[in-house]
Amino acid sequence: MRCKTAERYISLQQDNELNAKRNQALCRHLQNCASCTSIQSCNLALQTSLKELPQAEYPQWLHHRILDNLPRQKKQSWAGGRALSYATASLAIIFGLLAGTLVGIKGYEGDELATQNETEYSYISFGEQSLMEAYDD
Repeated sequence: MRCKTAERYISLQQDNELNAKRNQALCRHLQNCASCTSIQSCNLALQTSLKELPQAEYPQWLHHRILDNLPRQKKQSWAGGRALSYATASLAIIFGLLAGTLVGIKGYEGDELATQNETEYSYISFGEQSLMEAYDD
């Protein structure tokens, strides 16, 4: 185990969030690594000193005053927020249908011109003949 990983595991271990398998790996690493052992002891000392600090008592009104002074976000109306997204989606669908129709019309006109110029007409339904067989005729 690398020391960087061990440092993360030390913090997780002190918060009781380290699983048993990783805890065993950390213990093995700490037996062989003096620097990580010193980091663990420093973290434990810091945690102990922070727990010993007296808890500050705040007046009850302070919490409400802080919340009242926070900037408020304007509520967006349901209809106003949805109307723009519905309009955009509708325009995209209409544009897609229009573009598809125009491309289809142009392609169909090209097919009519090509078939009028051919002397022999062969109508092949899908699946009856492969493309290679159609070009061999």
